[in-house]
Amino acid sequence: MPKRDESHMAARRKQILDAASASINQKGIAGMSISDISAAAGLSVGAIYTHFKSKEEILAALIAHGNDVQSMDLFNDCKTKAATLARLKALLHQVEQPGDATLHGRIAIEVVALAHRSPRVHDAMETQYRDLRTAVLLQVERLQTLPDRATAALIGDCLLGLMLTTQFQQLTGIKPDTEVKLRAAKYLLDQIH
Repeated sequence: MPKRDESHMAARRKQILDAASASINQKGIAGMSISDISAAAGLSVGAIYTHFKSKEEILAALIAHGNDVQSMDLFNDCKTKAATLARLKALLHQVEQPGDATLHGRIAIEVVALAHRSPRVHDAMETQYRDLRTAVLLQVERLQTLPDRATAALIGDCLLGLMLTTQFQQLTGIKPDTEVKLRAAKYLLDQIH
């Protein structure tokens, strides 16, 4: 069998991850199987196992891929406090969307449960958290005219807390008090000099 080049392997991995994402959106993590991913990708089960050793490895790769796409670009186009607040507003409102909230909440709960059993998934979740925190802290630092890393870290961690609290409320079925969080975010951003 001829050796496949790196671009072919990367394309196959993306095909598998896209199929896994679609399967998760239909069945959740617990209900999804390697056979489901195989059928959705149009590949054999053996082809799936060529790229990933387990369902947990696929999930960890999905988390890492989602993080690469989202966290690093989260605030790159936000040059002002107003643009940053608008982005935070969009993110907070996205979490409370009724159509996908239940599905995403259920999937997030499954991921959290799996992270307690799978070191690979746990590591991917921890990396995702660190990268999200870094993106928020870097944005606060970029908005400062007088650099003060300690204040930037404090404000950034408070903004991150507002984001995570909204997610937690959605996951537990509590209606997120988004407008209160946005007022708090505006107050925090106003403290940046």
